Amino acid sequence: MEKMNCFQYETTIGKIVICANTRGVTNFFWGELSNVEMENTETEIIKRAFVQLGEYLSGLRKNFDIKLEYSGTDFQLAVWDQLKKISYGKTKTYKEIA
Repeated sequence: MEKMNCFQYETTIGKIVICANTRGVTNFFWGELSNVEMENTETEIIKRAFVQLGEYLSGLRKNFDIKLEYSGTDFQLAVWDQLKKISYGKTKTYKEIA
C-alpha cells in the first residue's frame, strides 16, 4: 500500500487535515486525526491544496485544479464524479444527484 502523507492546518473554519499520495489528494478531515496511520509531512500537493482552499474561502477561487485520488465502490465513485460537477455557489439535492 502506498504511503499517505497528511498535514494539519489551523484555518478560519477550524483545524483541518489534508492527506495525499504521490498522485493527488486522498482525504480531507475537519479536526485532529489520532487513529490514522500516516506520515505527518507537508508535501507540495498538500501545500497546493491548502493554498487553493484558502483562496476559495476568501472568495478568490471558484474552482480547484488539484487532482483528487479517491477510492470507493463504483456507486461511490459515480456520486463523487457528480458532486465535482456542482458549480460554485450552487446546491443540489440528493434526489437531483441520484
